[in-house]
Amino acid sequence: MLLDRGAAGTSDALREAARYGHAEVVRLLLERGADAADPGANTRPPLHWAVEHGHLEIVRMLLDHGADPCARDERGYTPLHEVGDRELTGPDIIELLTEHGADVDAANSDGETPLYRAALPSHFGGGRSRIVAALLDHGANPELPDRKGYTPLHRAAWQDGNLVRRLLDYMADIEARDNEGRTPLHLAAGGGNVDTTTALLQCGADVHATDDRGHTPLHRLGAVYERTRARDVQEVSRLLIAAGADVNARADDGATPLHVAVPNWSCDAAMAFIAAGADIEAGDHRGHTPLHVAAAMGKTVLVSAESGSTPRARIVEILLEEGAEVNATGNRGETPLHLAAMEGQATTVATLLAAGAAHGVETAAALGDVQALRPLLDAGGDPDAPAFDGRRPLHWAAGTADGGTVLPMLVEAGADVNGRDAEGETALHTAVRKLVTSNASTLVDLRADVNAQNGEGDTPLHITLGLTVTDVSGLLADILLRGGADVNARNHRGQRPLHVLAGNPGFPEASGTVARLVRAGANVRDEDDDGHTPLDVALARENGAVARLLARQARAAD
Repeated sequence: MLLDRGAAGTSDALREAARYGHAEVVRLLLERGADAADPGANTRPPLHWAVEHGHLEIVRMLLDHGADPCARDERGYTPLHEVGDRELTGPDIIELLTEHGADVDAANSDGETPLYRAALPSHFGGGRSRIVAALLDHGANPELPDRKGYTPLHRAAWQDGNLVRRLLDYMADIEARDNEGRTPLHLAAGGGNVDTTTALLQCGADVHATDDRGHTPLHRLGAVYERTRARDVQEVSRLLIAAGADVNARADDGATPLHVAVPNWSCDAAMAFIAAGADIEAGDHRGHTPLHVAAAMGKTVLVSAESGSTPRARIVEILLEEGAEVNATGNRGETPLHLAAMEGQATTVATLLAAGAAHGVETAAALGDVQALRPLLDAGGDPDAPAFDGRRPLHWAAGTADGGTVLPMLVEAGADVNGRDAEGETALHTAVRKLVTSNASTLVDLRADVNAQNGEGDTPLHITLGLTVTDVSGLLADILLRGGADVNARNHRGQRPLHVLAGNPGFPEASGTVARLVRAGANVRDEDDDGHTPLDVALARENGAVARLLARQARAAD
């Protein structure tokens, strides 16, 4: 009755009927003149909806009434892209669409063809082998990549050995490279997928292929997702090595697969590589062994899908149990203990020390280990000698919360409180950069020069006003101001601390700090080397609150 009266919204009604499989309603609407190609208020034509939901009869009706088999939605999808998971009716729908002129190799806005989409993991589990076969039988090109360089075979390599074999039967390039130089075998190994790795190796995939970083598939296995089952990681490792993969292959940065496994938190991969003969003393381009890499890792990580969440020191323990040299040195003389101490990782430090790691003045300082530091100093250890990174023990202590306990001891032993590192920074610069307010306060009390300038001419106050950390930034500024920081000191760009603050929209509660700087004598009209006042800088960086306050201060100064 509504149609007899010319009811509006016919196109929308057709779309919804096509979407939900109401064939009789679709037939009636088409007989009464509904446009099969009109998307209505939606950007997806009815044919897309019918194909996506596998309604074969409706697809046929729409095509017979002029629906465009090559029409695109807002994402560039054609109806063929929507066949997706419809294993039951999909092949017949593909037949219908191609008979009516659908382009089997049409690419969407991401460069994905219908075959590429079909090679993606199914929403309903399992593969899409019938869909892939139908597309290939109708001439789909198995080598067309998306915008990231992934071919359908790359995508199949993530999840389905049967799809891999099917694509290879149709002459897909087994050594195709994505935009990062990775082959399908790289992706299969990187996913810890036994099924697809087996399929690719059986079809002759190159286990020695390297990507743009020089990583082989075995390197990619080292970066496997932490939730991948241990037995799958072990089996993929076995498959690759049995096929001739080199467990000690070097990437462009000198890293072996074991180096890659360590920072990616995969104990399972690491143990598989070690069992296969990985060199645990191999050094990368920095001279770092896997133990160096492990010592420099994050605090707590998932290292094994079998064991769950474990402190990162577990992978350190594995390497030590396998005989890793605890005092191995990198190219600059750094040991694993140096790297762990720099990160303030107490658990790993304890593990390394228990294994015989040699303490130095700088590591004992960073850890605030009075019991270790005192004998080192008494034995003639130099409290002012630069370490491998050019920083002195006082810098090492200033950069960690634990190190604050030994700052007075080091100064008493002769450390220069204003000693410079390789960048020209003092320990006070370090405390500020590392946001350790207690150490900054202690150093000020120890008469550190609050106006010392680094290689860029920045004082600790310049650095502080460039920070964006809530609460801590303002507290550090107060410590420095109370210690006599020069609010008009110029760095090598002619910037005063107020310029830096004006250019930092992320500084917390900046208005209060501006007021404190002005009360301390900061000149709001001073220009930097480019002729910009702090107000100019604030306006350029859209730092509205600071700009308004600076404008008021400038008017008050007139």
